[in-house]
Formats: sequence, C-alpha cells, structure tokens
Amino acid sequence: MGNVQAQVGRVGTIGRRNVEVVKYLGEGGSSFIFLVKDTGTSQSLVLKRLVANDAMSMELITNEIEFHRRFKYPSIVEFVDHQIHKGRSESEVFLLMEFCPGGHLYDNMKKMGDKRFSVEELAKTFRALCVPVQYLHRQEPPVAHRDIKLENFLKSKSGAYKLCDFGSCVEGPRHLTTKVRPVSIEYQEDRRTEIDIVEKRTTAMYRSPELADIEGTAMFGNAVLTEAVDIWALGCVLYTMAFFKPPFPPEGLRTSKYSIPTGHGYGKDVPELLKRMLCEDVDERANIDEVLACCDAVLASQPLPKRGSVAKSTSRPGSGSNSRTNSADKAALVGNVDGDFPPSSAAMDLLAAAAPAPVTPHSGGGFADFEDFGKCTVSTPAFDPFAPTTPSPIPATPLGLTGNNPTAKVVDSFGFLVSPTNATVAGGGKQSEARDGFQAFEDCSPKAPTWAQGSYGNFP
Repeated sequence: MGNVQAQVGRVGTIGRRNVEVVKYLGEGGSSFIFLVKDTGTSQSLVLKRLVANDAMSMELITNEIEFHRRFKYPSIVEFVDHQIHKGRSESEVFLLMEFCPGGHLYDNMKKMGDKRFSVEELAKTFRALCVPVQYLHRQEPPVAHRDIKLENFLKSKSGAYKLCDFGSCVEGPRHLTTKVRPVSIEYQEDRRTEIDIVEKRTTAMYRSPELADIEGTAMFGNAVLTEAVDIWALGCVLYTMAFFKPPFPPEGLRTSKYSIPTGHGYGKDVPELLKRMLCEDVDERANIDEVLACCDAVLASQPLPKRGSVAKSTSRPGSGSNSRTNSADKAALVGNVDGDFPPSSAAMDLLAAAAPAPVTPHSGGGFADFEDFGKCTVSTPAFDPFAPTTPSPIPATPLGLTGNNPTAKVVDSFGFLVSPTNATVAGGGKQSEARDGFQAFEDCSPKAPTWAQGSYGNFP
C-alpha cells in the first residue's frame, strides 16, 4: 500500500478542479480511491483512479461516464469532473465525484446490531432507494442500472441515500435471448460480449432469472433483458433490509424460490411486495411505479394497489433527463485530455476520519504523479493495479471466517461473501476467491475493519 499512501498531500488538476489528496480510502481490482479536497473551495470530493489497458475497457468506461454526466438528480451521486492520461499501452483515468460521508447501506445495516427496521422505517427507506431507479427507468429509452445492491446506495451529508456506480447501465431492451438460435456472427459476438459484461459487472446474488443460469439453462434463458432486472435486484435489497439476510446465495440463483422467515412482524404487505418483485416471469413482475405505489400504501396504512394495476409512467422526473448523450456532449468527453471513464470501483468505508499527516511526495512506484496532471503528460506506469502486489491490510480472522481452508468462501452474519482477494485466512494461507464477494478496504474509523464491495463502483 506504500505507493498509494505516498500520494497523500499531492496536488493536481482534474478537469477544471485543483485538488489535494487528503486520504487514501481503498482499492479494487483496477482502481484506487482517495478522499481529496478542492483547493479553491475546500469541498471534500472522492477521486477514483483507474486503468484501461484495452479498447473494450475504455469503451465500457466511456459508456459509464456518459451516463453519469447525464444523470443530474438529487438522489444520484453527483458527477464532478474527470481527467485522463494516455500512455503507450494503457490509459489512466481520474474521476471526481461527490463525497458521501455517511457510508453505504450495507455497512450502515451492520452497525444496527440487533435492531431491525420498523414497518414504517423499512417502507420509507426502501422508497427512497426506488426513487433514483424510477428516474433511470423513465428515461427515453429506459435505462437499466443492472447493478442495484445495498453497497451502491451511499448516505450523503444530508442523510439521504444516493445511487452510484453506472458502469453496468444500458439503454432499452437487450435482445440477447436464447429462444431462437443465433444465426449471424454479429449476433453471436454481441451476445458473447454481453455475457462477459454481465459476469464481470453485475453481482451474482442480485441477478434476475433472465440474467442467471438457472437449473442448467443457458444464460439469458428466453427473456429479453429490460429494466425489469432492476426490480428483481430491488426485491433482493428489500428482502435483505427486512430480514437481514439475502434471499439467494452469494454465488447467485440455482432456483428462483425463496422463503419468508416466520415471525417477521411485517404483516402481509412486505411479503406481497416481495412476491411482485421477485417474480420469475418478467411480464408479471412489478414495474418501478407499482413498487413506489406499494410503498406509499404501506406508509399510508392503506391496502396495496391491485397487482398490475399501476401502469408504467412515461413522464420523466426532474431535470437532466435528456435521452441519449448528443454528439456535442460526447465531444466534450474528449476535451479533458481525451477524457472518458470510470468502470466500477472498489469498496470502501466512507466514514473517513481526520486525514493523516501528509506523506512526502515521491515519483517512484510508477503511480501517476499528481503534479503532472495539468501538463497532460504521457506516461506508462510500471505499477500494475491488477496485480495484487500491494493489498490493503486485512485482519487475520475476517467476519464470519472459520477453519483454515485457504480456498473456502467466507460468509458474514448476513450471509454475504466477505472473502477478499489474497486475504489472509485463519490458520494461514491466502483467500483465492472473491469474484462476487466483498473486497477488503482500509477502515478509516477507529472501529474494527469493515467488509464491503460496491461503494462508488463494482469490480469483477
């Protein structure tokens, strides 16, 4: 972790902002996350540094930045600016975004201990999570987020949760069904690409049946992929908020059946809403407007609207709901030193404590020199962020870890995987499996280290 810690105290330019690195927050498969301060306004922001080493990575990153720039909505983490350095064989990209100091929902739920949401608290909080999803689904064409999960809802300074991580977003339906055998090479290539994206940029336990391989059927089954995948994922979120455990295993669906714990105290409405959202039939699954109407009914102590009675609204809420990014906007992306980017990021605890004393800057280690940002210098970093050469400190016994199996999947008290890449496990050895689990990150609070993935992004 020495190279990244050495960036603390450095000053550089990201787009139109001059920032100083205040604290190293965490890392992921291809990124490092820093708390920075705008030197002109003293505003706290998050800086995400990523590397793209092939054309596909850059295309996905460009797609994410286009979506994030376009979504200007109160309950979406604000996009601030970006900067890119093009090297000979790879590009470094730096993304500035709003800092949400309240942490993500999964981490905040763990801090509740034995406490549980009341019916009103559950409906009110969950409704707030659905609002930004409604904003995406009301775009024209509709936008599917495709990586809705507890870790992608961050608590802002005001206390409101905001949606982040748009690296998996797509517009409109994806006609990648296996119902009819593909006949064209282009179709097969598109489908292979989509499978790769789904596997790397979505989280297994939140994948809907049409995204998952259920009971040996081919991925995507017979369904066209639409924004309905987000409704299923929101159903998984609601289930976990209500019962403090996920409805499906960390490795994803093997069956679409789930069970409601007895004696839960939520009456009939919460199980009924879950039934409408965790519906295998896409055509029968509730839309986002019906989900919100059900939340409103619970809060008003009224009966839920009849199933299928709430038609999807075509009106678009708020500002910034333009359709596709126009050519002028796309051209602007290239303005910041060929700017494009941010594919997902690592998990981190955003409850950052006071910044440590600045470390004397140095130019070693291959990490981009913040002092050179404004000069747009071309560099080829020797440091490979994909190689696990500088992992964050990891406790000897992670949450939920038992035994000394160096390849065992570790599950925490919620039933979530918590096994980070290269984590030291009890009894020695290294943890080797973390694809859909949670990456380790440095806990910035005096409490014991926390485990999570997804804050400001998701990594394969």
